[in-house]
Amino acid sequence: MNDSHSSEDLGATPLRFLCVCLPYAGHIYPTLGTVAALVDAGHDVRCVLDPRWRREVEATGARFIPYDRYPSDPGPVSRSLLAPRRAFATAQRVAAQERYDCLLYEALFSYGKALAVSLGLPAVRLSSTFAYTRQILENLARTGGRHLTSVMRDGPLYRMLSAQAHRKGFLQSADFITEIVDNPPDLTYVYTSRSFQIDAEEFPEERFRFIGPSLEARSSDPTRRPDLDAESPLIYVSMGTLLNRRPRFYRACIAAFADAPVSVVMSIGHGLDPARLGELPHNITVHPWVPQLDVLRHADLFITHGGMNSVNESIYAEVPMLVVPQGNDQPTVADRVEELGLGMRLDPAEATPARLQSASERVLGSQSVSAHVAAISADMRAAGGNARAVEEITRMLTRRR
Repeated sequence: MNDSHSSEDLGATPLRFLCVCLPYAGHIYPTLGTVAALVDAGHDVRCVLDPRWRREVEATGARFIPYDRYPSDPGPVSRSLLAPRRAFATAQRVAAQERYDCLLYEALFSYGKALAVSLGLPAVRLSSTFAYTRQILENLARTGGRHLTSVMRDGPLYRMLSAQAHRKGFLQSADFITEIVDNPPDLTYVYTSRSFQIDAEEFPEERFRFIGPSLEARSSDPTRRPDLDAESPLIYVSMGTLLNRRPRFYRACIAAFADAPVSVVMSIGHGLDPARLGELPHNITVHPWVPQLDVLRHADLFITHGGMNSVNESIYAEVPMLVVPQGNDQPTVADRVEELGLGMRLDPAEATPARLQSASERVLGSQSVSAHVAAISADMRAAGGNARAVEEITRMLTRRR
C-alpha cells in the first residue's frame, strides 16, 4: 500500500473493485491505467472483459474474469450487441459470489448505472472520450459515419434497441442518450483536461473530474522502438487501432514526404501488408506497431486519426497535430483540436500528397500552434492523473464504510 496516503484515505483494509469494460481498445487501455493504479495502491480489482484481453488485464495485477457464454472470436455485431449483455450478466454472477465495495465501468458500457443499482454498489464511471451532453452525443451520431456512434442516431433501430434494453433492465431511462446524460453515477472521471473538454461549464466539479490522460497501462517496448535519433524533424503517422486499414492514405503520406528534409515513422497496424505500400524512400519507415508514447516524446508532428487517446497523448507530449478523422468521435475531436489551435483538421478526401505536405509544413512552422499545445499540455499534466483518481475514490469509499 502506498505510504504517501493517510490511514483516513486508504482505510484499514484494501478495497475490492469490480470493473466492467467493453471490448474496444481505445476504451480499455485508459481504464486499465486506472486499474493498475488501484492495484499499485494495494486494492483488489477484478475486471470483467472479453476473453481476448486476459494478458493485458493480468499485466496490471488485477484478476481477469471473462464474459460468460461469449464467442472466442466475436464479430462486430457480437461486440456491439452481445458484449454489453454478457458483461452485465457476468458481473451480476460474480457480485453474487463475493462482496465488492465499488463498481467501476467505462462510459461506453451504458448499462453501468443500472448494473450498479441492481448490485447495490456505489459506482464510478471512467470516460475515455469527452464527457457527454445531449448535444455532444447527437453531434457524434451525426458526424461519426457508419460506425459505432451511428447507433445513437434517432430512428427505428435506436428506438428499438433502447426499448429492448430498458425492458430488460439494462437501462433505467427510456433510451441510451437519456441514460448517459441524465442518469450518471455520483462520480465520473474523464481522461482529458477540463480545458480540452467541449462545453466544460456543463459538467460540475463535484460529479465530473478531469484528470488528464491515463498512461499507466500503455506499452513501452524499447526493443520495438524505431530509430528516433534523426536530426531532421520527426513526423509520426498513425491511424489508431480500429479504422486503420487505409493503404491509399499511407501511400499519400509516403508521396508527400518522400526524400523531404523530415523523418517519418508510420504505424499501420497488423492488418495491412506493408508490401502494399510499395518501395519506401530512405527517410520513411513503416511498422505494424510502435510504442506510441516513446515515439511522441521525440516527434515534432503527429498525423493522426483523431482518436481521443492519441490526441490526449499528443497534447501531453506537446506535439502539434494534423488530424485526418475516419469516423466515430474522431471528427468531433478533430474539430476541437482545430478550435483550440492545437493543429489542423484535414478530411480524408482532401488528404492528397500536396495537401498533406502543405498542411504539415504550416503546422510545423506555427509558433502559435506550439504555444497553444504547450498551454493545454501543462493543464493536462497538472490535472492529477490516476493518482488523483485513486486517492479520491479511496477516500470516498472509506468514508462510506
